[in-house]
Amino acid sequence: MMIIIDYGIGNPGSLQNMLNRIGENAIISSDRKEILAATRIVLPGVGTFDTGIKNLKSLGLIETLNEAALVRKIPVLGICLGAQLMLNESEEGNEKGLCWVNGKVVKFSEKYSHVRDLHMGWNNLINVDSAALFNDMPDFILHTNIILALMK
Repeated sequence: MMIIIDYGIGNPGSLQNMLNRIGENAIISSDRKEILAATRIVLPGVGTFDTGIKNLKSLGLIETLNEAALVRKIPVLGICLGAQLMLNESEEGNEKGLCWVNGKVVKFSEKYSHVRDLHMGWNNLINVDSAALFNDMPDFILHTNIILALMK
C-alpha cells in the first residue's frame, strides 16, 4: 500500500487520483499506523520550507517519518517541497529539515535569472535505476517538478 502523507500542504488528492488511475492503491493519511504499514511513501508539498516542517511537527509526523524511512527503510518519494524537506535546511527558512539528505536548499543564483524555474505540465519519467519505490508499477507520466529522493 502506498501512503501519500497528508500534512496540510498542496493537493494530495490530485496525486492520489493520478496514482489510482494507473492502478496503484494510494491512500492519503497522517496516521502513524498506516504510514508505518506502507510499502511506499510519497511526501508531496507546495509551499514554504518552514511551514512544511512546522506542519509535520504539529501532526507528530517527524518521528513517524524518521522511523519509516531510516529504520524500516520504506522507500520515500519527495515531490517539490516534500523533497526539499528531506535536506538539513533551507536558506528560505529557519527551521531544521528532516536531515535525511545532507544539504541545504538554495535559491537559484542571479546567473540563472533568465531561466524559468517553474514548469507546469506532464512529461515522461524514465526509471533508470531499480528503485524499490517503482517495483511492480507500470510506466506512467509524472510532473517534471518531481524530485526523486529515494531512501534505499
